[in-house]
Amino acid sequence: MVHDYIPELEQTAYRIKFNDIHEVLDLKITEVDLDITSMAIDTLTIGDMSSSTSMEGTPSFIFSVNSLAISIGFNWAYAETSWPFSQAEGTGIASVSDATGDFDMLFSIDDECGCTHLDILSVNLDFDVDIELHGDGSALFETILNALVDMLEDMFEESFEEMLRSGMEDSLNDIFYHRNHSNKMPDGMIQDDRLCGTGIYIGDSFITFRLSMYIYPAGEDEAWPERGTPTPLPTSVVNADMQMIYSNNVFNSMYRAEQDLGMLHGTISPSTVTDPSMRSLLSTDVLASICPGLYNAYPDAEVELSLASTQAPELSFLPSAGYLNVTGTVDISVSDDPDPSPALTLGVSYGLALQSKLVEILHSYGNVTFLSWETSVFNVTAWPVSSRYGDVSTHTPQAMELSFMLGSFGVAPWFESFSDVHAPNFNYPDGFLTYDDIQIMYPDSETMLLSCPMW
Repeated sequence: MVHDYIPELEQTAYRIKFNDIHEVLDLKITEVDLDITSMAIDTLTIGDMSSSTSMEGTPSFIFSVNSLAISIGFNWAYAETSWPFSQAEGTGIASVSDATGDFDMLFSIDDECGCTHLDILSVNLDFDVDIELHGDGSALFETILNALVDMLEDMFEESFEEMLRSGMEDSLNDIFYHRNHSNKMPDGMIQDDRLCGTGIYIGDSFITFRLSMYIYPAGEDEAWPERGTPTPLPTSVVNADMQMIYSNNVFNSMYRAEQDLGMLHGTISPSTVTDPSMRSLLSTDVLASICPGLYNAYPDAEVELSLASTQAPELSFLPSAGYLNVTGTVDISVSDDPDPSPALTLGVSYGLALQSKLVEILHSYGNVTFLSWETSVFNVTAWPVSSRYGDVSTHTPQAMELSFMLGSFGVAPWFESFSDVHAPNFNYPDGFLTYDDIQIMYPDSETMLLSCPMW
């Protein structure tokens, strides 16, 4: 028995108001008051609803919503409580669009009490959330940039210039923390993803910043002769990726939330920044503050930060009733406001799936805290490096999917070496992927994320 409902609700909603939010952000260099006020639903559209009931075998009821959209307006304000006491305020709109949902429920009758129970077996929701912030975002952006500069100053104080000039692995070992060994890129570049960590407290939550550095050795003859003579890129000295991870421990052992908020990618190079507004923010003064030695070696260099195509959130939830997995993407861009101060625009896309029976089965294999059970849920990425690192024709999607499935159980280490993972068809040296690899394996995806925690 199936019921289809014609779209029946499409109107401007009443101003349904929400409670105001006030948070104190305890940054490393300052304390910030953040207020979100006057939140109210502006529009609400619901349509294309259907339901189906089956009394054969196990009685079940499925309810589907194929179209839902909602927008919420709000005001935001930001103020530092210490010097330089910068402030900013503006308006924002949060919009949910293209939302669909399926609710699979089970009927059961309790013989003892004669009661009828309706248990939810699974819930599958898919929706996009776009958040736009309007106003003068220069103060907020300056605070973020200052925090980044302060963190880099602590890291690079003395030995950075010597490390770049020598290009020797021994010099890196004195500065970088290595899990097992230094991962050496085929062109002689060093990568380490545990270089630095700091954080921001937001109520009961914590945001961790982890910085990954790619170092191009300056001396060709000194850098790992067993790999041949590397070819340093003439316009790139250092590439840095900052990974922001959000953790919430409100529910303790019952709840494990970890969102990969994004990747902040920066390049220090002799190239120039063409956007005048970005040039004023990311000048040589910033580079000189980060590393005087590097600035003296490259006086014409500028710092170029890319705040686009950042990474996707992931959320693991293991209550007694089921399993929740949230994936999505976060895109941050800096644009010009009419004043013309830089404005911050934040776009978020979420996909949500709940599946209880599968987790119950997999619990027999151990304590599973994160699992993606179908390819469509898998979000895979690599840093956007070119195919200069080798031929990708031997790569097979099946081998990579197997590796990530094993990794989600904690079997495979994080990119230490794909030869250690039981994927014999994956022949890439040192287990590093390129952007071209991902495009071959998943040609329909534009921005993808490696969402399996393997450490």
